[in-house]
Amino acid sequence: MSYAIKAENIVKSYSIWHDASGRPDSLNDLILGRIKNSVKHRRVVKGGATHEEFLALKDVSFEVARGEKLGIIGRNGAGKTTLLKVLSRITTLSSGCIHIQGRVATLLSVGAGFHAELTGKENIYLNGVILGMTRKEIKRKFDEIVAFSGVEKFIDTPVKRYSSGMTVRLGFAVAAHLDVDILLLDEVLAVGDAEFQNKCLGKVDTMCSEGRTVIFVSHQLDQIKRLCNRCLHMEQGSIINDGTPDEVITAYLAEKAPRQERLFDDDDSKKAQLNRISLKTGDYRLSSLFGPEDEIVVEIEFTVRDLSIGSVHLDTFITLADDTIVWSSDTRDVSEAPGAWPEGRHTLEVRFPARLLNYGSYEIRPVLGVAGKAFDNHPSSIAPGFLGGLKLDIRPSSVSAVDQVSNSRGGFIYPHPAYRIVGG
Repeated sequence: MSYAIKAENIVKSYSIWHDASGRPDSLNDLILGRIKNSVKHRRVVKGGATHEEFLALKDVSFEVARGEKLGIIGRNGAGKTTLLKVLSRITTLSSGCIHIQGRVATLLSVGAGFHAELTGKENIYLNGVILGMTRKEIKRKFDEIVAFSGVEKFIDTPVKRYSSGMTVRLGFAVAAHLDVDILLLDEVLAVGDAEFQNKCLGKVDTMCSEGRTVIFVSHQLDQIKRLCNRCLHMEQGSIINDGTPDEVITAYLAEKAPRQERLFDDDDSKKAQLNRISLKTGDYRLSSLFGPEDEIVVEIEFTVRDLSIGSVHLDTFITLADDTIVWSSDTRDVSEAPGAWPEGRHTLEVRFPARLLNYGSYEIRPVLGVAGKAFDNHPSSIAPGFLGGLKLDIRPSSVSAVDQVSNSRGGFIYPHPAYRIVGG
């Protein structure tokens, strides 16, 4: 399959100035400065240089096939937008080479090029020309653009009267109807309501089915999974992972994931104490990220040192970040648990079935205590709040599960009850 874009060892660097007096303020200053620097070094300020070079892209190489839908993810400052800018030639390269086959349109900011004093109709023509369309092309597609935007009633109204949502609709409508081979999108689908986002995704899907190439930068991982068939993960100006959206996003989330195990300091002065809490999958792999179909195993280790305090019990809570309790239980609910835990170290496994928790973030929090009193991992037996716990995230486990998130029901639990029609 022939390529649409081929990047070879591309580098983009910027100068970060530490001394304003050394920074050129005009073209004249820049030219004179370079002449002077050709015969002597730039003055160094006390304690360091006047400026340093920052590498926004570091020796980046990749190839995009014709008709491919490539997603790019990464933290803020990873180099994603800079990459799109050099691909679209908005920004020049410092070194390296980019080969592009086909006509390119870039949408880095929806509504860029709109003039507040001009009407929606006038701005369609203006924005279309900025994005590479001829007047004849715009006229032929004008009605289709207006219908897609949904702002027909206000098309002869100055854009300054538009809401931000109306501007977003009109801007994307123009870009989505370009006759191009390659479309570069940067977070443009992160704005607008859910209905319009789905409409935009559908339009991009249609463009890709027609053989056009799309590169889509977004922090909306569900949109990357839905739209793209390949994904790059960028960090600090480099590509660190390249694969299917499922593979790359799973690795990305695991890298960002909170810790999966918490160890508590030993304190011999305590008559009983928690030692460890671990989050594991159903087959005992440490994890804090689970799909709704996954079993969740919590292992809790604790020590009893002095039986004089009374019968020790272990409470386990699933809470929200604000301490709202979603579920709770304690070892007195377990028929196999001893009436009184003997002295020594004990490990308890709590296994939660699949389809228990709805999509979202939770915390697993153990509390050790005796009847009427919580004394470890809880401020007091009266004051609310918990101390140490582990964060637990329930997220889509596959591309097919992404649509379930947007259509998920409210509440915290996710069981699938058995339904039976008994009449009617």
